[in-house]
Amino acid sequence: MVSLQKQNGKIHIEVQDNGSGFKEEILPFIFERFYKGEKSHTRNGSGAGLGLSISKSLTLALGGKISARNAENGGAIIELIF
Repeated sequence: MVSLQKQNGKIHIEVQDNGSGFKEEILPFIFERFYKGEKSHTRNGSGAGLGLSISKSLTLALGGKISARNAENGGAIIELIF
């Protein structure tokens, strides 16, 4: 699900998935380069752990902010503010 809103002159974009969300203890690290979380969250070892790190770098380069949290009904939410 994607939500787009304008609040206080800023654009807020939220993307929510329907997965299991993030364990609370890994949330502070998910935007770090090469961070993959738990082994059980990797898909047969695929991926380099760069996706969210690249997203953060691009967001900051454009003057925005990015954050992540768990949705109340399950899944994860990534929020971008520009």
